[in-house]
Amino acid sequence: MRLLLVRHGNTFEAGETPVRVGANEDLPLTATGEDQAHALAVQLQASAIRPDLFVCGPLKRTRRHAEIVMKDLAASGAAEIDPRLTEIDYGSWSGMSDQDIVARFGPTAARELAAWEKESRWPTETARWMPGAETVMRNLRNLTAELAGRLGADETALICSSNGILRYFLELTPEGLAEHQAAGKAKMATGAAALLDVTDKDVRVLFWNIKAGTPLPDEY
Repeated sequence: MRLLLVRHGNTFEAGETPVRVGANEDLPLTATGEDQAHALAVQLQASAIRPDLFVCGPLKRTRRHAEIVMKDLAASGAAEIDPRLTEIDYGSWSGMSDQDIVARFGPTAARELAAWEKESRWPTETARWMPGAETVMRNLRNLTAELAGRLGADETALICSSNGILRYFLELTPEGLAEHQAAGKAKMATGAAALLDVTDKDVRVLFWNIKAGTPLPDEY
């Protein structure tokens, strides 16, 4: 089985200051975000990747992204909504820019922001994120196992969620999330795609963070 991981498209217009949006901020895609979803469909049409199943989180931005891709690919049915793909609840950081977080919570928040960006370490002092990294990892392991039981070795599931959630699929690989992040290969841009190969033996990254509109690799 293969997992095509897709980060939903933009939720901020050009010139707007990005803020922490998670489980409690149900923002729609912008026009650019919708264009990124259309671009993914074009990428898939030009590649050998044909999703057999579509799964997304419950927020409107992930549902809409999956909906556009499915429509452009003339895929039948609707995407499955899985609450395990719900984005992180950023607690007291929700709705704030990184600059505002540091201004409000001080140097401790700056250290915690850096720890998240460099090591995916969740804050413990200035915010309490939910549901917790261990829960996220357990959810994704269970989801992956369930999908592997439903799909054949040559079939692909498209999974649409957020950068904060999708990076934890790397924990399933032999290298683990930490090693990928140390190499600068854990974050996903808005609208970007990644492909994992899942077998009984291991999980391998075939490609990661291919941005919307960029040709997908022909060889893995």
